[in-house]
Amino acid sequence: MNKKFTLFLLFAFVKVLHAQTVSDALRYSDTRVLGSAAGSGLSGAVGALGGDITAIGINPAGIGVYKNSYITTGLSFSKNFVRMKLDNEQNNNSSNLSDYGSLKFDQIFLVINTNPIASKWRQVNLTFGLQRIASYSRDSYFYGKSQGSIVDRFLENALDPNGVDFKGINPDLLDDFESGLAYNTGAIYDPTPNNGKIEYVHDLLSYRQYSIVKNQNISELGGMYEAHFGLGSNLKDWLYLGGALGVPYGKYISNKLYKENNPTANEYKPFVGLEFEEKLTSKLNGINASIGVIAKIKKSLRLGLAFKSPTIFNVEEAFKTSLTYKFIDSSGIQIYSAQSPDGEFNYSLQTPYTVTGSAALVVPFGIISFDADLIDYKTMRYNFNSENTSSADLKYQTQLNNTIDLQYKRVVNLRAGTEIKFSDHFKCRGGFHWIQSPYSDSKSRFLNYSLGMGLRGKIVFLDLATVYQHQESSYAPYITGSSDFDDNGTIDAVTPRVQSTLSRWFFQASLGFKF
Repeated sequence: MNKKFTLFLLFAFVKVLHAQTVSDALRYSDTRVLGSAAGSGLSGAVGALGGDITAIGINPAGIGVYKNSYITTGLSFSKNFVRMKLDNEQNNNSSNLSDYGSLKFDQIFLVINTNPIASKWRQVNLTFGLQRIASYSRDSYFYGKSQGSIVDRFLENALDPNGVDFKGINPDLLDDFESGLAYNTGAIYDPTPNNGKIEYVHDLLSYRQYSIVKNQNISELGGMYEAHFGLGSNLKDWLYLGGALGVPYGKYISNKLYKENNPTANEYKPFVGLEFEEKLTSKLNGINASIGVIAKIKKSLRLGLAFKSPTIFNVEEAFKTSLTYKFIDSSGIQIYSAQSPDGEFNYSLQTPYTVTGSAALVVPFGIISFDADLIDYKTMRYNFNSENTSSADLKYQTQLNNTIDLQYKRVVNLRAGTEIKFSDHFKCRGGFHWIQSPYSDSKSRFLNYSLGMGLRGKIVFLDLATVYQHQESSYAPYITGSSDFDDNGTIDAVTPRVQSTLSRWFFQASLGFKF
């Protein structure tokens, strides 16, 4: 019988594992302008206000609003709760909760104010600063039972796309990071090695619709900061213009330990269990630019418009994997382990552009402000071009970019905030951030809420804020090509899905001085 399979596109005849996925592109694109506690208290709805480092990151025209020179810095503490549940047909897997906290340095900013003599331009201000725009620190865990096994993926990657039945790639050509490890540990094997052709199988192929106990520990570390250089001015206090150059840099570290076990002794004999570990370290350096304008239409009404270019990142990745496979034979339980060499890969990544429209009503007793961000996630792009780029690399680049076009969409995210001024020295704030899911097949919306307060002196000012964030997403511990190995019309190589919910309480404090 002619067995049908869909070869997963990552590894055909390639001995180097590509660690990049479309999810990585989203991770490095999904940054947030953190800014000050004053901006966080308004949920970041400050694009038409200016005069705050949060506003500078959204609309650099806000640089021209400053009337004095400032220096400000801040810290934050977040308490995070991650709940993960492995999907299955019976929906009887339990969810697992991880919680952790972290204290982070958020920003330091310097604004230098000048007042040109005999000029219509009343301020020309320079800004220099450093701010955190992303945090990757996260610990999570899932445990459950569902159909399929990661060895299905290893088998797919070992099959010859031009062959028939289970004809496989020569063992010497298997990749060093997944299918090669599977072959070396016996997770996949050729049952008749001397018949003149290679036909890979694995221990679970003879069981139909089998369910395996799966669990994974995921430890993620790192974050991203952006160095900021800006220039802004205002014309007679009614038209504000500004531009900025951003230089983001960061590091992402991931350690994933995935395990499978036979749920009942000897139920899927000879399979006993396996452990697959993936370690990845990514270093990123990038550059972007932004321009903006704010117009004071009336004394109380301000409108703003800003454009932020895509960030072009250079990414350096180092990665390695290891596999331990356990099976039982007439001699008892056998355990074999194999480890990959150290892998390295450099590439470029383009993130989406952002267009922000803003409006604010500023009255003596307070502020009401609105922002809308247009972000086109379909414009994310990988670029593997270099002197050592192979044809397989370029093919994989095209596949990744095509997948981005299919998987992501253009979104509009909204922010709203209000500030009540009780006196010249005390203010209270609140707001919300409405976020659309970037996935093309999802209509999910998420609401983040914020509260804050500000204390003002003649020279010193202190702002405090708390933000509640909630986000739901799905995660695949491994991806298959949905192969039908026995040609019976049903999928044998199933991609597992884990539902993930992140809840976070975020507390921030900013201290500033004007001079």
